[in-house]
Amino acid sequence: MGWWTDRCAGLGVALALAGAAAVAHAQQVVVDSFQQEQGLANLTAQCIEQDVRGALWVCTANGLFTFDGFRIRQELLPEAAGMWISVVRADSAGRVWVATGDGLFVGRSAGAGYRWDEVRSEAGGALILSSGQRLDLDAAGAAYAMDDDGVVWTIRPPQRDTDRVVAQRVPLPAYDPWPGSHDAKGAPLRVFDGALWFGCGKALCEWSDGRLHRWGEESGVPPRAWASFVRGRDGTLWARSPDLLLSLSPGTRHFESIAAPPARRWSGTVAMVQDAAGRIVTATDEGLASWDGRKWRQWTPRRNGLPETAVRALLVDAEGSVWLGTSGRGLHRWVGWGGVEHWTTADGLPSPVAWGSARDRRGRLWVATSQGLARFDAQAGRFELVHGAGGQWVGGLQADAAGNIWWREGDSVLVALEGERIVRAAFAEPDSEVDLARGGKGEIYALGNRRVHRMVAAGAAARAEPLATNPPDGRFWSVAHDGSRDWFVSSKRLLCREGSGWRPLLDEQGRPVGAHVYATFSGSRLWTVDSQGVSAYEVKDDGVARPVRRFSKEQLGGVSPMFLRADAGGRIWLGSDRGVLVHEGGRWARLDRSNGLLWNDASDFALRFDADGTAWIGTSAGLTQLLPGWQAPNPPRLRLERLEFGSRSFREPPLEAIDWSDRNLRATVATADFASGRSMRIEYRLGGGDAPWREVVGGVLQVDSLQPGWHLLEMRAAGSLGAEQAGPALQVSFEVDPPWWLSVPAKLGYAAGLAALWALSTWLTSRRARARRIELERAVAERTAALDASQQALRQLGEHNARALEEERKHVSRELHDEMGQQLAALRMEVSVLGMQVRNQKPPHAEQFDMLLDRVDRLVRSVRGLVSQLRPPALDGGLAAALDWLAEEFRRNTGIACRLEIDPAACELRPEQATMVFRIAQESLTNVRRHADASQVTLRLQRGPEGVVLSVRDNGVGFDAAVRNPGHGLLGMQERARLLRGELSVASSPGAGTTVSLRVDPLH
Repeated sequence: MGWWTDRCAGLGVALALAGAAAVAHAQQVVVDSFQQEQGLANLTAQCIEQDVRGALWVCTANGLFTFDGFRIRQELLPEAAGMWISVVRADSAGRVWVATGDGLFVGRSAGAGYRWDEVRSEAGGALILSSGQRLDLDAAGAAYAMDDDGVVWTIRPPQRDTDRVVAQRVPLPAYDPWPGSHDAKGAPLRVFDGALWFGCGKALCEWSDGRLHRWGEESGVPPRAWASFVRGRDGTLWARSPDLLLSLSPGTRHFESIAAPPARRWSGTVAMVQDAAGRIVTATDEGLASWDGRKWRQWTPRRNGLPETAVRALLVDAEGSVWLGTSGRGLHRWVGWGGVEHWTTADGLPSPVAWGSARDRRGRLWVATSQGLARFDAQAGRFELVHGAGGQWVGGLQADAAGNIWWREGDSVLVALEGERIVRAAFAEPDSEVDLARGGKGEIYALGNRRVHRMVAAGAAARAEPLATNPPDGRFWSVAHDGSRDWFVSSKRLLCREGSGWRPLLDEQGRPVGAHVYATFSGSRLWTVDSQGVSAYEVKDDGVARPVRRFSKEQLGGVSPMFLRADAGGRIWLGSDRGVLVHEGGRWARLDRSNGLLWNDASDFALRFDADGTAWIGTSAGLTQLLPGWQAPNPPRLRLERLEFGSRSFREPPLEAIDWSDRNLRATVATADFASGRSMRIEYRLGGGDAPWREVVGGVLQVDSLQPGWHLLEMRAAGSLGAEQAGPALQVSFEVDPPWWLSVPAKLGYAAGLAALWALSTWLTSRRARARRIELERAVAERTAALDASQQALRQLGEHNARALEEERKHVSRELHDEMGQQLAALRMEVSVLGMQVRNQKPPHAEQFDMLLDRVDRLVRSVRGLVSQLRPPALDGGLAAALDWLAEEFRRNTGIACRLEIDPAACELRPEQATMVFRIAQESLTNVRRHADASQVTLRLQRGPEGVVLSVRDNGVGFDAAVRNPGHGLLGMQERARLLRGELSVASSPGAGTTVSLRVDPLH
């Protein structure tokens, strides 16, 4: 009976899989591999788990490894644990449970790592779980394990770090032993809603509420060695055997049996998970398969590019990505699982370079490649070369409104009409530079040098209708539709057909909107590409394009554009040589090989959207299909993995202050965004607010010599593009203690010292102020006495000048009265005598006229002498002439030798300055004559860098200038020097003569 049952079941599986293969789609898998180069020392990944922090745990035959999104490193376990890791589970409290070939261990977070404790039975024995899926956790964090002898244990989580971790035996009644297999000695064990499920014999057993229930054939469970359990998101229980898949819906008491692809290679530990869409994903002998509730879909290394090895473990992470643990080939992440599919030459494409795609009137997919045109055969699940289309380069693939497929080969345009009849549309002058573009209403345009045609399919023929010859810009490249009209895009601008002419799209200043090859409309929003970046405009009803946003080429990473399109949802797609940039919700995101694109080099114009939202992107390695509902990746998030301050390590920001000696920070971050971890850019700033962001290479940040006080460290994942939105900031706050010399006691000591210094300084300052005040009072008294003496001297000078003026007036008066008065009286008498003689008619004698002339001459001499005394006439001839006259008069009147030295450049003084200088020289010589008792005098007038200098030096007796008070003559000279804004100095000592110097600035 058992033999026939197994044979019938096997036949059912074969028939089911044959039927499934008829409708299966081939797909090329892209995986991100992690092997020894990435830190995974052992390449057989037997199990995978993700903890609450987002890190992956990978168990191998040679140790336990963790992956934080940036790096894979080995987790050190106790020596008693050995190296063979069979199971790993992580609970909601952050504990990690690890089963090895030598025992069961639980790790609890301690500092920056884990502290591991061995789980032992009440009798002190070790729990050995050498293989299989026999360790699970319930919602409360309790662990359940089945050892190699089939004994089930429960382990309550320890409440304190010091508590021993003890396992208690579950009082199960006797049950049939699981038949086991070469890779598992005990049955698989899972906990669902407080109930234990495990394999018993060739049935399923449920332990709940202290009772054991056996589910057998009467409950729809065929006799099998059930190897895996999965609890679905909707509460469905799934079980897997090497050839069947069981499901028990919530509230039912009967299992449904589904034929499954064979998985006999590792029959005791068949990997199985449920993905984010509810599909059951399981390992098979040939690769991987998924059940969506209606049919199976399979992937194999030969047809789909899976790693050439057995899949030992599966995991769906928090982001929905599927991970594969393999035998001997390491760890792999399926890139784009559930949202992306790929089509290559393995699926029948004649070339990996896909230039575009289109759907005909029957909904069939056509793909243009560099080696011919291919069409998808749904029955065969692969592409086939379209015969009669040629095997050369195909471009410009478009479908018109009627579903006819148009493309270009060489210098010809071809079309596949109803019945797949291929017709060549001839041109009067073939143009090898023709490109095909689709208008907004399904028209097909042939754009070439100096001409534009509208392609028309009529009956069994096709023709090209000239739309325009010699267009304004010479060549159009693409067409953008704004909802009512088609705009033709050249290398410079956008133009639309208006009557028999062309009208450009203008901006607010009346200038043509710049565009280069690519432009697209999304509602009223226009997007264009030019040589410097991408621009967005708002086009209102008035037809004027108003700038809205600009993205420079640097912000977009310097990419070379390959296409620009808008989808029905308003997203903007910019193809480039480094992936596809998608703009949505005000931010750019990148689609590349790390998150779903088959190849980063997107082909020209190779983007198309289906009515259901599917997007097709042609690349240099094949065709990528983005399934409906695909979303651009969100900005990645960071989490704190470890903080190191000097020699201390933390997993969370420390609550206590960091000692000054440990103020060097090393922060290690991690991410659950495994797609971009290895290429992610990290930015950080210290202080928050407006502090600038700095970039660090890798996931480790080093900050040295932190200042004391509170710090806020922010770290975020930076976008790969300048315009790409950065991830949310991870904030870490901590405090650094000041050094002892900045501590509170030290500051109190400093304050006391400063107070003492302040008091001492105040005392010294007041003392110095008193001394200063006394000195100042003495100086003021001396200055007051000096001012009094100066005022007295000035009063005496004034009195002296008044007396001298009065004496001078007396002298002038005497001269006028005695000399000139007598001469004038005598002259009058003589003139009277001459007058009487004339009246008496007596002629005067000649002697009388001689006497009159002699009298007049004496009067003239007297007047000149008096005038010379008042102001020497020589001054009218200049300062040099006046000083020469003064020296000569001094020699003649005193007999003292007087040497004169005059620099002609020094005589360029204003008249009033010259008079003052002359009077000072005159007074100096007068003092020499009166007081010096000198035999020689030198009078020198020189021009120097500081101005004009007059010096009068004698070799007389001299005097002590520090003791002798200045006389009236010296005071008069000082007053004249002040009026000149000059400087007068007197240098003399007894027996050494006297020198009087005057310095005058000619500019004053």
